[in-house]
Amino acid sequence: MVATDATPSSGGAVAAEVPTPLAAELWRQAEITGEAVRIDRGVDADWDALEPKQPSVFASSVAECLPWRVTSSYSFKQTSHVNLQELRALRREVIRLAAHGKLRGTILIALNDSRVVVGAVAKGRSSSFKLNGLLRGMLPHLVLGQISLAVLWIETAANPADHPSRFRSLPPPRRPRDWLRRFGVCVSKDFKGLEVFAGVAGISRAHVVAGLDMGPPVDVLYGSDARAAWIDDWIRRGLVQWLWFVDPCEEGDASNPEVALGNELWERALSLAWQVMDAGGFFILEHPRGSKAWQLESTHRLLSHDAVHLLRIDSCAFEDALGLRSANLTPSYRQRLRVASVWLFDLACSLGARLTRKTPAPVIDRVLERCIDVAYQN
Repeated sequence: MVATDATPSSGGAVAAEVPTPLAAELWRQAEITGEAVRIDRGVDADWDALEPKQPSVFASSVAECLPWRVTSSYSFKQTSHVNLQELRALRREVIRLAAHGKLRGTILIALNDSRVVVGAVAKGRSSSFKLNGLLRGMLPHLVLGQISLAVLWIETAANPADHPSRFRSLPPPRRPRDWLRRFGVCVSKDFKGLEVFAGVAGISRAHVVAGLDMGPPVDVLYGSDARAAWIDDWIRRGLVQWLWFVDPCEEGDASNPEVALGNELWERALSLAWQVMDAGGFFILEHPRGSKAWQLESTHRLLSHDAVHLLRIDSCAFEDALGLRSANLTPSYRQRLRVASVWLFDLACSLGARLTRKTPAPVIDRVLERCIDVAYQN
């Protein structure tokens, strides 16, 4: 099931998997013809309310309780009338799903808060010349994709696609009402994460301490391989909802076995990221900003997905280094630390930096960032 929404200048779409009994009921209610009329739910919005009889109220109540995921959030090239943009947003989502190829012979239930769009799609025509043109543009994709489209009108306040159409984050789903359990919608308590290329497994430990569910850390240090088939199986079966990667991608000559292994593990991380997104989960892929891995074509394909965002963070700003002050450092480690400090200072001076004890911290940060970039490139 999908939901779409648009403004005169932007649009968005969300998708969710629904139980078969609920999909059948929505399909049945979508067959009702005529213009949808809004009925204010009033006190019936409570979680213990009775099952609503009106299709619009039923669909709106369902929409607020499902775990939606954002599939697109974008700006239109040109500003236009909101009714035209609403239909364009729906057509875009239909085209995307038809091109995916996995929905052949299925029913696509679409929620929309535009009476004009719902009426035009239900009838298959409109008195508007422009709306008719958009309907004709969507028809071949439905026919060749073997997709049956059912559209239900919902209240604007209940439309989950309203958030991505305005570039806002999705709110968490409401607690399912009692009558929704009859249709297979239950409260989900599972939200398990998995740390891949875990190293010291700091992410796993932090989440466990916070009382969150985590799978076993995946790393050769713990006898597990990131290429193991059980990870794919967990994602496919819904046993894990999010992944955290800190991929050790080596760079250089691909004939070097270590570099070849690093490249293979990077592609494996991208593959798992696609899988968890397709399953409705999310991922975090942590990697150095200057790495050449970001320039790979396979990486660009992932980053171009509407649901993927690229963020730049300073990990050291969030790391507690108090324990290092009282650490018992060995003499050999202290010697290596002094040598490395002298080398780093000489590198900063060779780049034109003038560092003293009174140099402001922001200036030191910029110098260190430049040194790291130079060291990484060399």
